[in-house]
Amino acid sequence: MPDTPKKSPPTHGTETRKKGLMVGFRVAQEEKTEIETAAEEAGLTVGSFVREKMLLTCKTRKCQRPTIDRVLLSKTLAQLGKVGANLNQAVKLGHEGNVRGIEKVVSFLEELRLLKESILEALRRKDDC
Repeated sequence: MPDTPKKSPPTHGTETRKKGLMVGFRVAQEEKTEIETAAEEAGLTVGSFVREKMLLTCKTRKCQRPTIDRVLLSKTLAQLGKVGANLNQAVKLGHEGNVRGIEKVVSFLEELRLLKESILEALRRKDDC
């Protein structure tokens, strides 16, 4: 009889999660907003923030919320909208047989690549923490 390989215990994700229970409570909209704002200012998720405030000793590590350079991302989003509109117009010209439209598409694709890099840079930033 051939040996069947034994399954190894799970080592990732929700299968190894030690916290499986949830505690829920009702709050007013103002209270919910206040809790979310305080958690964001502390750089924590709401769960980690409430756990830190309520327990005498926190039994798990804090779940840090990544900070975002909101100014950079809002400028990038505005630029993305402009490039998208221009790209649409250039593609329309290309469909009409205008070679200049095709050249513009290449230019706009380069702008999109730069915007992608800008977004990735903002998401990688850790100097705010």
